[in-house]
Amino acid sequence: MRRCRPLVDIDTGQLSRSNARSGPYIRPATEIKTDMNFFLSSWLGGDHQMKWGVRWRDTPFDSYSTRGGGVTARVDAGVPDSADFYRNNASRRAMYNVSAYVNESYNRGRLRVNMGVRMDYQDDEALPASVAANPLVPDILPALDFPGADSGVTFADWSPRFGVTYDVFGTGKTVAKASAAVYYGQGIFTGGTLNPVAESRVRYAWNDANGDLFVQTNEVDFSRILSRGNYNINDPTAVTSPNSVDPDLQNDRTREVIVGLDHELMPDFGVGVTYIYRNYDHFNWSPVNGVSSSDYVPVTITRACTAALGCDEDSYTVTYYQLPFTLPSGATLTNQNYWKIYKGLEVTARKRYSNRWMLNGSVAYGTTPAYWGEGGYLDPTNIEFVNGAEENNRNAKWVVKLSGLYSFPWGINGSAFFNARQGFPFFRDIRSPSRTGGLGQTNVKYEKDGTTRYPDLHTLDARVEKVFGLGRARITASLDVFNIGNANTVLDREGTQNASNGNRVFTIVAPRVARFGVRVTF
Repeated sequence: MRRCRPLVDIDTGQLSRSNARSGPYIRPATEIKTDMNFFLSSWLGGDHQMKWGVRWRDTPFDSYSTRGGGVTARVDAGVPDSADFYRNNASRRAMYNVSAYVNESYNRGRLRVNMGVRMDYQDDEALPASVAANPLVPDILPALDFPGADSGVTFADWSPRFGVTYDVFGTGKTVAKASAAVYYGQGIFTGGTLNPVAESRVRYAWNDANGDLFVQTNEVDFSRILSRGNYNINDPTAVTSPNSVDPDLQNDRTREVIVGLDHELMPDFGVGVTYIYRNYDHFNWSPVNGVSSSDYVPVTITRACTAALGCDEDSYTVTYYQLPFTLPSGATLTNQNYWKIYKGLEVTARKRYSNRWMLNGSVAYGTTPAYWGEGGYLDPTNIEFVNGAEENNRNAKWVVKLSGLYSFPWGINGSAFFNARQGFPFFRDIRSPSRTGGLGQTNVKYEKDGTTRYPDLHTLDARVEKVFGLGRARITASLDVFNIGNANTVLDREGTQNASNGNRVFTIVAPRVARFGVRVTF
């Protein structure tokens, strides 16, 4: 049992000795659905095709997870730091969905119009569940028998959709198109907010008096909680959660507009251009009750670079925020004043297979800045570096793809695929000391997201195949070569500059690989 207690080095993130076991997951599903079609010709000057349908789904799910030994020893660069005590997870939820849709497609001459609407009704609840006490600190993390709970919140969302295409010159060679739609998230998860028997964690200082790197309770300072998760500090034995759900909670939403133009330059060869706009909002989050961003106090520190692989500066000065009081228990699931906007432009070229060859190519450029409005965050740490940043997600602004195939004589086909994109953002930061208010450590940024990036990626793959006929069977022998140029582009590295493994490379592009294959069809 003692050997099953995990050890994690928070300096490098390395985990040893044990870990969590996830599962079992039990997810039965019951569904009843019906779809119908109706065709009507030469009415209102055109042809109509209508579709409509109804669906009912019942998708309960149970999930369980276990932490080895009930406690994780945390060291910082090998120095004992703190201990995380866990109570295992036992989550049981019910989820119900009723949906209906109707869609009309109307064709008249050069014009085609699609319009429809979808309705989704979603409801959930937390089902009764039980969880055992932590074996080391049963008084702090006792066993619980949860009777279940229902937030009373449901989602009833209407999603309109509209699309139109128009043959500009009546020749079928130039087509303008546009569409607009609203989408809502699938799934409602208020039951998890009210479930006190989901995994709970409480962190205390630990001194490892005997130097064996295993946590014993007499080495732990239980007088002060450093941080916690899903733990009611005021009533550890409560079978009701201190959390709540905003009765006006709304489902997350995506609004989309797409416009484009396709044109056939010559037989079997066409080009197109498309502009895409998406606005993502109504995200759900759970801010702690009774706390606002104005409660946080700034702390400025300077840390020397300790990265074994070097930094671009000898030291970094950063500002993080902490609370002058202990973070209270209880949070409310509500909508966040946070949104993302994607704007993208894509140019495509397509040559259908004819005269022994085919080609597909595209160039895309897009950005997805994210914004936090007033009240959209609690902890101000890093907000100046992520608010409005174009690249606060791991993505590339530009992507180029080109693929083609040529059929040689004697049944030999040759094809290739070229892929190029901008390097993903490299997020660099400094790890803070443990913050007051039970906030623990955090990684503090010192530059706007997207300022530093990984190298651009360029790879080329190729394939040659030969088809043989043998009676009624066809035998295809092939040779694939991936990453022909043997690029070793860095894809991921440690970004914490005051960690001992700072800037260490974790992932590079897979090296050149050749693969021979034989496929028989008959």
